Amino acid sequence: MNLIIFDFEVFKYDTLLGMLVLNENNKHELIQTWNLDFIKSYFDEHQLDSIFIGYNSKFYDNCILEAIIKNKNPYEISKKLISDEEAIWCNLKFYHYDVMNTGFETQISLKLTELISGDSIETTEVDFDIDRPLTEEEKRKEEKYNYADLIKTKDNFEKLFGNFLLRLGIIEDWNLDLMNCLDMTGAQIASEVLLAKKNNSLDKEKVFPQIYDTMKVKNQQAIEFYLQEKFRKDKYFEIIKIGNVDLTLGAGGIHGAIKKCYYPRLMYLDVSGYYNLVMILYNLLSRTIPQEGRERYIMMYEQQLELKKVNPSSPKRKQFKKLLLAVFGAQNRKGSKLYDPWIGSLVPVVGEMFLIDWMEKIEDLCLFVNCNTDGIMIYPNSEEAEKEILIRLDEFLKRTKFVIKPKYIYDLYQRDVNNYVYRDEKGNLETKGEVLVNYEFSDKTYASGDIFNCKEPSIIAKGVVNYLMFNQSPEETVDKYKEDLRLFQFACKKGKYKYLTYDIIYNDNTKESFNIQSPSRVFALNSDVEKGMVYKHDLDRKSKVSNLPSNVFVYNDSIINKYEELKEIIDWNYYVDRIYERIESFIS
Repeated sequence: MNLIIFDFEVFKYDTLLGMLVLNENNKHELIQTWNLDFIKSYFDEHQLDSIFIGYNSKFYDNCILEAIIKNKNPYEISKKLISDEEAIWCNLKFYHYDVMNTGFETQISLKLTELISGDSIETTEVDFDIDRPLTEEEKRKEEKYNYADLIKTKDNFEKLFGNFLLRLGIIEDWNLDLMNCLDMTGAQIASEVLLAKKNNSLDKEKVFPQIYDTMKVKNQQAIEFYLQEKFRKDKYFEIIKIGNVDLTLGAGGIHGAIKKCYYPRLMYLDVSGYYNLVMILYNLLSRTIPQEGRERYIMMYEQQLELKKVNPSSPKRKQFKKLLLAVFGAQNRKGSKLYDPWIGSLVPVVGEMFLIDWMEKIEDLCLFVNCNTDGIMIYPNSEEAEKEILIRLDEFLKRTKFVIKPKYIYDLYQRDVNNYVYRDEKGNLETKGEVLVNYEFSDKTYASGDIFNCKEPSIIAKGVVNYLMFNQSPEETVDKYKEDLRLFQFACKKGKYKYLTYDIIYNDNTKESFNIQSPSRVFALNSDVEKGMVYKHDLDRKSKVSNLPSNVFVYNDSIINKYEELKEIIDWNYYVDRIYERIESFIS
């Protein structure tokens, strides 16, 4: 199979198709054409011997391709797609893979990937709605823009190539149809593997909560929350107290923690595949899955646990985990073949009840430091208490059949239930929360999407972690990393607003305002003569982009190797001061 990166640019009177035909040694052949007849013949020739790889192509480029093949007006289709005027689906039969919708774990715009990577954030210079054929000069400009998008799509595809191979492995191992399954969502392909059949009547066939023989919860407030189905009330929360901690119970999980604390050593009791086991042990898999599919689910769970012991990096284990994880969320998603809302809403709450059950059994032996959905961090009262906890844990696991492998963590600094950092038993750092999520600027965080929606630059997280875990001052961290400007950038997005502006106020009170693209990259500005800020606009509304420094400048060109050019106008002190502010939220 050939691999072809493709992307359309659609104007009123002209349509450009750009393609990168990939070959060995990371080389590619560039093809760009404005000839619709050539596009038809090329597709006809390669429809069955190539995989066409795009970015958000499932919901745009595929539909443009189909319009051309069926002699429809691609511009009219493009306008309908962009405006969401009507639902349009591509019915062409060809091999297709969408990097944005299948490769990433969440939808990330191509421009945002350019921003985060430090690349130039490319925009077209030619109006897509221009009411005449393009000039040759305009076509050359558009070809340059199209090529930049192709290269970035190729870059993203290569970064996420493991997910592509994972998908191919699932298709091969389960004997699925390549053409139909290559660009499915995780939930869609899981439903294929599990042989699910959509049942639209299940939202009327209620499943009630029950107290299982293996469930030994004493707290009457928790039992009422469960049996009276309070969790099914919109935005309903219940607060209960167990031991030293106030627990918040809700539809999506359980939360409680000691705030702003440090512990040199804790026991971490995390349930392996908690929701998977809840669904298996208590018959809470979607009722759209037949018996054979249920047996497949159980087999995958058991085999991935075994592989975790003998070969944790096995591609097979990654396949199983991907499929297992997709099922829970899909049970609550209308349109999915796995949709079964009464079952789906029970799964996390049954898990909560068993976690409460476990906590009640040891509340006299420890402090609860962090309790979060499927695991707890605890500080035993003594060595004898720690031994007793392990005895009671064994009794709990024999009764419930859950899987908990107690481990120890070190040097926990915790702001709240969802923001903390610690060292594991091998000395590796583990971070969690909006403050620290982009501590690692890596391919792993890139693939997960974690680094794309952070409120602040990566340097803030690095500075906090380096201070808490390595006794390194914010000044030292900023100075150490300042040549990598990717770590200092803010991403400004218009969101649901219409457009962005960059507004400047000078010392003489004169003002300027410039429309800027979305997303745009900004840095803290070091200037005594002007103040800049980015605003979102929508009709009569104007709102400052949140979480920005009080003075910023916009820079949308490439920032790779631009330290010498920008070092004097970046306000490095802002980043130092902000790191200190964030540190204070973790320590008393």
